[in-house]
Amino acid sequence: MKHLTRLLALGIFLSLASCPSSLPAVFNYVLSTSGNIVLSPGQTGSVTITRTLVSGTAEPVLLTVSDLPPGTTATFTNNPCTPPCSSLLSIDTSPSTPTGRYTITVSGSPLNKLTSFILEVTAQPPSDSRFDYTLSASRNVTVFPGQAWTVKITNALVSGSPEAVSFAASGFPSDVHLRFSEWRCVPPCETTLTIRTYNSTPPGTYAVAVTGTPLNRVANFTFTVKPGQGPSTTRLSNLPMRMSPVGLSADGNVVVGTGRPGGTDYSQHVFRWTASGGMEDLGTLGAGTVTAVSADGNVVVGTGRPDATDYSQHVFRWTASGGMEDLGTLRGRSSWATGVSADGSVVGG
Repeated sequence: MKHLTRLLALGIFLSLASCPSSLPAVFNYVLSTSGNIVLSPGQTGSVTITRTLVSGTAEPVLLTVSDLPPGTTATFTNNPCTPPCSSLLSIDTSPSTPTGRYTITVSGSPLNKLTSFILEVTAQPPSDSRFDYTLSASRNVTVFPGQAWTVKITNALVSGSPEAVSFAASGFPSDVHLRFSEWRCVPPCETTLTIRTYNSTPPGTYAVAVTGTPLNRVANFTFTVKPGQGPSTTRLSNLPMRMSPVGLSADGNVVVGTGRPGGTDYSQHVFRWTASGGMEDLGTLGAGTVTAVSADGNVVVGTGRPDATDYSQHVFRWTASGGMEDLGTLRGRSSWATGVSADGSVVGG
């Protein structure tokens, strides 16, 4: 009997040892938020909600929001989405929204994951004295892992006396390097956000934002990392410049941007690269900054400072036949170019 008991015990042990040592990983994720929101009644603000995959095979996650104050509505972009991914949550208050400090809860389904942030509704000062501004992004961005691109952020004064605005970016995936050309400026002004990815950057579509402090004004755009490897690249630098590419023609044969010629010349020059002719220095209109290029690559537009002693900015337009042309301003101290038509005949700003 004792031997039989030992044999049974040995059989159970061997049976357990033959079972898989671990079960498949269960789907799990966490939610996080980019920060808090401060608004006055009638204003709109936004915050980025990021879904981060913890384990298992990713599944779509649907977000909902609760605990909003009266007179307030909320909308999501990119919802649902499959982690790793992010959504932009916009909060719209009304003139009747009561002032106060509210804890807003965001829930993820499945698994009922939670994150929260503070919505502070403050009394609105008189409109004629209130400083306000808007932020806007020049484009959405699509890259392959290992590539880099830039986005122009425009800071426009709406009312009141100008104050310094600092910038912060949120909603981007892991393994992304971000750099602002100017992390702080007084509107009206611009900054360029350079986004550099790596081979380890996870593919996906992300609702990203650049937020200005104070007032938490937001510029929203979409950042997409495509899976796989991008097309082959050609080294463009035939001039001793520190170059920042900004625009690309429709057929991909013309690249435009800004850079420094080097040596003792620290001014920003406009450059244009073509597949047939290589790198061309287009000169400068003061401190030149390129905004866009026409579809055929023959017209380049941007902003420059024609007077070194004056910080006003003028729109410029470059053509192969006419060179650099100062378009001046529109009844004001400064103007900015934000785009150009496909044939280069119309400049917008």
